[in-house]
Amino acid sequence: MSLTNLEKKINSELTTKINSSRISHDQLEIQINRESLLDVVIFLKKNDSTKFRQLIDITAVDYLSLIHISEPTRQAEISYAVF
Repeated sequence: MSLTNLEKKINSELTTKINSSRISHDQLEIQINRESLLDVVIFLKKNDSTKFRQLIDITAVDYLSLIHISEPTRQAEISYAVF
């Protein structure tokens, strides 16, 4: 399956879970909320069209944003490489 077709498949099956997706440097990048992580990983592993077998890499970025100086909130971004 081509990356373009894979991107279309994932976006069509997980419409409420995917925030954005793009193909860059021959890799499919998908952004999701952390609450969707388990559903997305299970889909990638169990779906007959995808059947990813191994989680290779996890990368996280932690952003600190201030709504009010006294009330900081954290936003995290995590990247996974699956094959």
